[in-house]
Amino acid sequence: VASPNLTTLQSLVHGTYDDIHMVVTTGCSGYQNWQFETLLYSWAAIKQPGRFTRIVAGCQNNEEKRKANTTAIPNDDHRIL
Repeated sequence: VASPNLTTLQSLVHGTYDDIHMVVTTGCSGYQNWQFETLLYSWAAIKQPGRFTRIVAGCQNNEEKRKANTTAIPNDDHRIL
């Protein structure tokens, strides 16, 4: 079986950049916020295709909710949902 060449592979993935959607669930603790932030940073740093959604549960008050919904990662292209 012949290996596909680069042109063939590029044609197969063309237009599929947003076909990947990662979903992560976390709690609302500072530790889990930090873990998620580092995961999101590495995802953005390598320019992983697709979108990213975080589902947060267990926040006790509005301040915890605000912190859980805050990130230092730029989101100009709205890939972080």
